Amino acid sequence: MLILDKNISHTWCRKLWSPGKADLPGFFIDKISDRIQAEKDALKLTFIARILFKTIMRSKMFLCFVLFSFVSCDYIGMFPQSGNDTAIYADSSATLIDSLPAYDSANLLNPNDSFRLDTSNISILSPATSVDTRNVRPAELVNFAQKLLHVPYRYASADPAQGFDCSGFITYVFNNFHIAVPRSSIDFTHVGIEVPVNEAKQGDLILFTGTESDSSYITRSVGHMGIVTQNTDSLRFIHASSGKANGVTITPLNEYYLRRFVKVIRVFPD
Repeated sequence: MLILDKNISHTWCRKLWSPGKADLPGFFIDKISDRIQAEKDALKLTFIARILFKTIMRSKMFLCFVLFSFVSCDYIGMFPQSGNDTAIYADSSATLIDSLPAYDSANLLNPNDSFRLDTSNISILSPATSVDTRNVRPAELVNFAQKLLHVPYRYASADPAQGFDCSGFITYVFNNFHIAVPRSSIDFTHVGIEVPVNEAKQGDLILFTGTESDSSYITRSVGHMGIVTQNTDSLRFIHASSGKANGVTITPLNEYYLRRFVKVIRVFPD
């Protein structure tokens, strides 16, 4: 500021001094002081304006990031799933999974296999409030679903030769018994009868939001689902996960899934 003050002083010396002006020293000093103060104030305002501009730009970038996070959906059957679907909790179901028959791709691709389904003729039910289960028993459905354990995850697929997304898995299992169901998990929102978690039974469907980074988690809308396999000591469900298991797996209703839990629905008659 010293250099600036000297420059200002020299300039104003030339402009303000003239012979014969009364009280020249006092007049000169006052004008110089006023001019220096004005320049300092201008510099302060410029500095503040720059800080405000940077703050606004950073706010815009943050807003864009938030909007992008909200828009990036993973509704099953509509957009790809994202995130770690089972996170660290998948390990807790490893013992149960290992005790069940493993997925055998060679047998599954055999046209004569008893649970091979022609995926070229998938039956899709439009969003509805009920499902015709055609006198199929829930235990039959769950037993068949468990034969598909370890089939890999694949977005927008209902073909075990390629893999399943979560609603594709549900579609394949129900279609094996010629039961038409909605293709997208969100279309199950108003299907069946809602039941309390402690009253859930084998064959009930359990609905969740998408992952915690997904917009459906904020809106609490359905973005994932599975089939209840048991509810004795704890509720467990079978589902196609894009997370750590990366395929069809059985998972307990743990703390992670409780945060995403929407409801349990019953599609089979009591």
